Amino acid sequence: MSLLIFAEATEGNPALGDFGAHAFGFLRMAMITHWLRDRSRGKEQTMGLLDRCLKMATHFRKKGGWEW
Repeated sequence: MSLLIFAEATEGNPALGDFGAHAFGFLRMAMITHWLRDRSRGKEQTMGLLDRCLKMATHFRKKGGWEW
């Protein structure tokens, strides 16, 4: 069942190849590091950074890929 849900979620996503995997891994580690070092009240800086990253990812997904 979970494989079916994953297949449906990834349908229509642009093929990113190795670059996409490395970029996602780097982003995840950067977010965790930022979160651990964030001293703002309620982790507001981390939440703002996460919001901006999600907006950027949504933009690239809607655009259809990583055209430089």
